[in-house]
Amino acid sequence: RAATLSNEQTAAALGIADGRSIDFIEGRSGTCKNSTLRPLCRALETDFRIIASGVSWRTARMLESELSGSAPGSHIEARALDSWLAVSKAGGRFCDSRTLLLVDEASQIGIKAQHALLTEVERSGGYVLYLGDRAQTLAVSAGSGIELVARTIEAVEISKVVRQSDPQLRTMVEQLAMGDVNTAM
Repeated sequence: RAATLSNEQTAAALGIADGRSIDFIEGRSGTCKNSTLRPLCRALETDFRIIASGVSWRTARMLESELSGSAPGSHIEARALDSWLAVSKAGGRFCDSRTLLLVDEASQIGIKAQHALLTEVERSGGYVLYLGDRAQTLAVSAGSGIELVARTIEAVEISKVVRQSDPQLRTMVEQLAMGDVNTAM
């Protein structure tokens, strides 16, 4: 309540807090998936190391900025996915059984990178939460890794656009997200 999340966002946050090792919040642009995670990060950061990733460094830095809290010790370390995977490939560990890895723009991850990521999470006993929209930008590399995840687990969906407060703008964004460009314009 204090985070002023919508009912849908609250249900998604509570749904992923049940302890599954792999979870997926799916929602199109404007549904504020990252905003949904802020109160969850604050609640879990005393018991978990929370790290974040995306295919690009830009996405990683955005996550770090948006999800880190203002209190000392409330920092979310974020890196591009290939950087985390390089640590693992070199024999290091980037997660353990008390790590929650947040992965944004999950539809951009190819099958090989997805396999490497899930292998490390399984080996360490950690947790991974994917964020994204399977209909948005897809992986450049062969195959969609998030499609494989989505076939295995049930995604929690956030569908209501909340970023745009103006009702007309929200309607236009929703129409664009559904591919109805003519009506939106």
